[in-house]
Amino acid sequence: MKNTMPRCASPARLLLACGLVLGLGSYASAQVDDHAGHAHDAAPAAQPAGAPAVEGPLKFQELEHDFGRIMDTAAVQHTFKFTNTGASSITFTEKKPQTSCGCTAGDFAKPSYAPGESGEVTVTFNPAGKAGHKNTQRITIRYKDDSRPDTMMPEVTLTINADVKTSVAINPPQMVNFGDVVQGDLGKQTITVTGRGDDFKVTYASVARSRLFDVKLLGTKEVEVDGEKLRQSTLELSLLGTPRKGQMQSLVTFRTTDPNIPLTSVNVQANIVGDLNLLPPRLSAGAVEVGTPFERMIRVVSRKNKPFKIEKIDQTSNLPTPLTTEITPLNEGEGVGYQIVVKGTAPEQVGPLNATLTAVTDVPGEEKLDIQVVGSVRPVQQVILPPLGPMGPSLTPPEKRIVTPSKTATPPPAVRPAGGH
Repeated sequence: MKNTMPRCASPARLLLACGLVLGLGSYASAQVDDHAGHAHDAAPAAQPAGAPAVEGPLKFQELEHDFGRIMDTAAVQHTFKFTNTGASSITFTEKKPQTSCGCTAGDFAKPSYAPGESGEVTVTFNPAGKAGHKNTQRITIRYKDDSRPDTMMPEVTLTINADVKTSVAINPPQMVNFGDVVQGDLGKQTITVTGRGDDFKVTYASVARSRLFDVKLLGTKEVEVDGEKLRQSTLELSLLGTPRKGQMQSLVTFRTTDPNIPLTSVNVQANIVGDLNLLPPRLSAGAVEVGTPFERMIRVVSRKNKPFKIEKIDQTSNLPTPLTTEITPLNEGEGVGYQIVVKGTAPEQVGPLNATLTAVTDVPGEEKLDIQVVGSVRPVQQVILPPLGPMGPSLTPPEKRIVTPSKTATPPPAVRPAGGH
């Protein structure tokens, strides 16, 4: 049988390795025994995160206040009362309490309080812009005991709640978005303005850039919202046909009978697009290895489902060889348009990959449609093969391999030459 022990594992080296292992084991055992016999070397137990070191002397009469239902037109206040129940004075470590929102502010009457002295923390909540949902805000108070300034005192958290109602509710509240509108098409959106009072209504409305948008008052009616009877005015906003593509923005301004919000406005936006739509908007070749071919696909469809033709495709690029394109009409049910398969070969140097394909069509106003092709060229990835073993490439370390010795074949009997003795 062959000896399968690695050549490097000589008897002398094995004895040296065994001695080192035994020595290290003895040293580790001695260290454990030493630590076990000397309690003064043990690290002190860590305090759990967030747990107060001591019970604090700052006692509040209440930790939470509910303002109930309030309007969003005026700020509200509440005073939290407390007492210093400790044997020494306390001092707040911050000029003002920390709050969970900029809409809330807290104030101390003074920074320090003697033993047994009472005080107040005034909390102000501004509900502007907070209408439509339950609001919960938190106020965090930090302080120190003057007789033991290095001892951590527990934080005190105060909570306020409010159900904020608005005097005038606008829907949509900030932006009327027409989205993508095909060039030349008209579009309509509505704005509702809801208010309180028997005589509430919108009395006037106007829109900037009147050549693109128009606004009309459709009337005012009584509605019920959360069991409350309110009055609601409706405005109709129209997008007029425009010959120019791109983002269109404007501003609708209207006047109401509510004295708190007599004049307000809403932004308007529309994206004017052509009939031809690229899916995806640009063609990504991704990361391609140097000198390797690639193939990608993009579709050109009609938003209005109108038949059209792609007569040819021109191109400009930084590639050493031009891209090739194959144009195929879309199948039934996939829309009206074409599928374009783009093929190319990455250059021999690393860097960006950029090209522009220009589809020449018969669509008025969209005779040329640019298709951006973007990507990057990366080096060829090196593949590292595992070392060759007795049976070829193997991921098993040599010392873990099991080598089965093959049976030795019996040599054939020697043939004596003719005439030999």
